[in-house]
Amino acid sequence: EILFLLGGNLGVLSGDFVFASEWLKKAETFANKIGDGDFQKRAARKQVDLLCLNRKFEEAMRLAQMHTSLEKEVKSRYEVYLLGALGETYRQIGDFDNAKRAFKKLLLLTKLKGLTGWECHAYLGLANLECESKTLDINKIKYYLEAANAIYQKSGLVWGIVNSEIVRCRAYRKVDCVAGEHLVESMRARDLATRVDYTYETTILDTLI
Repeated sequence: EILFLLGGNLGVLSGDFVFASEWLKKAETFANKIGDGDFQKRAARKQVDLLCLNRKFEEAMRLAQMHTSLEKEVKSRYEVYLLGALGETYRQIGDFDNAKRAFKKLLLLTKLKGLTGWECHAYLGLANLECESKTLDINKIKYYLEAANAIYQKSGLVWGIVNSEIVRCRAYRKVDCVAGEHLVESMRARDLATRVDYTYETTILDTLI
């Protein structure tokens, strides 16, 4: 747990991906040593995220599909979580149909299993995916983000609140909306990310703003 949190949370959120990768590999090695399948999948999910951040998409896809797929029956919550990483990998390589399938499956399973913390991540993934659409539907994005934020705000999950604003900002830039109220919200999210040292998200918001 500690090895995973050092790499998967502290390393990723601070934006130090070399540090994150080092500790996630330690977590994976230890999980393999003791035969803990749940932690093998948990470490794999964060490694998939890191590989995507480093644009190593083929490697990310290969690792994700070692543990889950769109067709495979999902048995554990850690396999459910990997569906989110798989969906994001599909999105980043431009396979939007399979990305949508992954996020929709994630949404269905999180509702069935009562995994509220990941239900909101599914909504966020669908909103981010809609930003890629040539016929971008801003109302659909608003629906997904409102559904995600209702959970993020209730649970006080700062990562979700900040990343919802990143997706919203992406969407409004694509429809050429430059209303002052949207900029204010982006600045507020940027300040929140800065206060909790989310270096990676702060950099993204700086660029969008």
